[in-house]
Amino acid sequence: MFSAFDVSTSALVAQRTRLNTISSNLANMSTTRNESGQPEAYTPRYTVFQTNAEVSTAGGGQGVKVASVEYANVQPDMKYEPGHPDA
Repeated sequence: MFSAFDVSTSALVAQRTRLNTISSNLANMSTTRNESGQPEAYTPRYTVFQTNAEVSTAGGGQGVKVASVEYANVQPDMKYEPGHPDA
């Protein structure tokens, strides 16, 4: 019975990472500078999951874990804003 809780816990932990990644994307969607202060558009990230065979149930269910957090391959959305400091 506890293995079913372990599978559920692994999913919750993985989804928490996914939600943190999404919230970071939302918080930085208008960011126009990197950590050094140089002009650079924010690149969104996404979470990649994979099965976790170390966490399993007797019925064959397996847990999940975060494989990586990757950078999305998208071009920045350019807008005409003449009053913006980076214009």
